[in-house]
Amino acid sequence: ATVQLVKAVFGHAAAWDQLAPEAQQRFLDNQGAWIALARAPQLPPTPCDALGSLPMPVLVIEGANTVPGFRVTNDRLMQCLPPGAQRYVVPDAPHLWYPANPGAASRRLLEFISGAGAGA
Repeated sequence: ATVQLVKAVFGHAAAWDQLAPEAQQRFLDNQGAWIALARAPQLPPTPCDALGSLPMPVLVIEGANTVPGFRVTNDRLMQCLPPGAQRYVVPDAPHLWYPANPGAASRRLLEFISGAGAGA
């Protein structure tokens, strides 16, 4: 199950084999949580009222190639966040976007931080 999850998160069949042994071990160390989440009859409740009252700018990031099953979480999150919350889709990246396209993601994060989220 953990190997299949890694393949989905990274968006390709060879993902597990391409991970460093330390990264494989991190996934294996956390497999109990992943399996419990996968077996849950529904996702944990999203505290929309708490998210909607966040006083700071919010940026939600996902990879352009995030599988639809993972994209649902960000869709729901965006419904809960206060007006002005922003979403950025990292080009050429799977769900686990930060190692796939760190340049694009870093530039967008820096823009967001420097502008405190306004208009970026």
